Order: sequence, then C-alpha cells, then structure tokens
Amino acid sequence: TQITRRTTTNNMSVRVRDEDSGENNSSPESKRPRRLRQDDENVTAYDHPDVLCFAARNRRGRFYIPCKNNSFGGVHVDNVLFDSGCSSLLLPFPLESGFPASFMEPARYKWTVSSSRGTGAAHSPVLKISMHIGGGFACTLADKQQPMHLMMLRFHLGTQASNLLLSTPDLRRMLDTNCVGKLNDFLRQLGNRSAPERTYALLGQSYLSRVMYCQINDVALALSEDFDGTENIIHILGRYIQKIVPLVEAFEGFHDLEDNDGDEDEEEYRLSWDLAGSPDDDIEDLDDR
Repeated sequence: TQITRRTTTNNMSVRVRDEDSGENNSSPESKRPRRLRQDDENVTAYDHPDVLCFAARNRRGRFYIPCKNNSFGGVHVDNVLFDSGCSSLLLPFPLESGFPASFMEPARYKWTVSSSRGTGAAHSPVLKISMHIGGGFACTLADKQQPMHLMMLRFHLGTQASNLLLSTPDLRRMLDTNCVGKLNDFLRQLGNRSAPERTYALLGQSYLSRVMYCQINDVALALSEDFDGTENIIHILGRYIQKIVPLVEAFEGFHDLEDNDGDEDEEEYRLSWDLAGSPDDDIEDLDDR
C-alpha cells in the first residue's frame, strides 16, 4: 500500500511515495484535489509580463493549461490542450452555456459548416464563425487576456450539437442552405450511431504560430514576440515550474485529461517533479513521444 507525503527539493515541492506505511492512499478522500496553501498562493501569483500562457504535461503525456479560466470570444472552455500539430483551433460546442447573443447578428458574423480533417474528427463537421467587420475575437488563457485576437472560431460538431443547430431557430437562421444540407447529410450518414461531442479545446497554430513556444521537461510556455531574451529564460521556466506544481495538484481530474485525436497507451508518464520518488514505483519512464 502506498501513500504520498510531501518534501522539498531545491525549493520545489515534489511528491514522494511511501511504501512502508499501512495507510491506504486509494480512498476517495485522498484523490480529491487539495486546496492551495498560503505559500502555494504566493508561488502561483507569479506572473511574467512576457509569458502569455503556460501548460503542464499530465500523466497521459498531454500539455494542458492547469487553469479553467479560459475563453474564446466570450465562449468559456474549462480544458485547453496545447497542440502544435493542430493547424488551427478546435473548440467544444457550447451546448450548455450557448453562444454570446452578439454571435446571432448576421450583419456582423458569418457562420459556415465544413468538414474537419483531424484524426479523431475526420467525419465530423465543424462550425466556423468569423467576423464581417471587426478585429477578431478576444481570447483569455489561464485568466490572462491575450494581446492578439483570433480571426476565426472553429467548433466541433457531434450529433447533439448538429441537431441543436438544426432545431433552434436563432441558430439555424445563421446557416445558409448549403450548411443545413451538410448537417443533414452528416446525421443521415450516422444513422443510429452517435458522434460524441468534444469536451476540450485544441489550441493549435491559430495561436501558437503567433507566440514563441518554449518547453523544458513537463512545462511549456507561450512567450510574447516582444520577449527580447535579456532575462534568463531558464530562471523564468524555473519560476513557472514552481507556479504550476500546486495548480496541477489543485486541478481536479488534471491527470485524466486525454487527447481523443492522438494515439494513447496505458502507460503513465513520470513527471519531472516526481524524480525524488521511489525507483520502485509503477510510473513508467518517458517514452519517445
């Protein structure tokens, strides 16, 4: 039976497994995310002006933002995955919260339906929303307003979202005849099957091509193009490693977040802040992904 205790190495909190204790660490209470302590709050408050966003690798090997304060044009998204292989941006359809009222103004916004070419969404349509007039959509990541705007929002459409677009008058009137035909064709091809909805955002080249991307071990930073390199980037990364560890521990279900479009295996990643752990634990070393 294993429990987890905390120790400190090089001013960074890490998790250490204790094989000798008789206490059971598999109880529901032990799996709950812990609340931030006062010292954690001081560490997590660190914010470099040229670091626009950050992400941490989870035990599934995916880089997610360990913060739920993210929005795209006013559409809130809890879980955001850094994906440099995504050619654009792909968002979950806001089934519960809906779109901002301004999106339903045909004079300002254009709605189109097209096919996605992603691996997992190869046969699912995508709703694209762009502006006829305006400078693009505001974006907030990890509770930080981004200096650039997004020129288009792309929403994955599963069965439920497609039916909602067709059955809701305010939404359907934003679609032309061609778009309605594509949705009907999609649902007809599915028949009795159901296409799942996306639950997280893929943050791809629509954003990442406009920042300087830096990664070391299990931390990735998106830096402003104005970053001139006069500050030691290793020091900045070190501060963000300290910032991210308690955020990850306080984020419920962070290590269960996966990438439905990528190849997955059952092995879990050893993270850099696990290195002080027992060599006999059951977390595999990093693979070559």
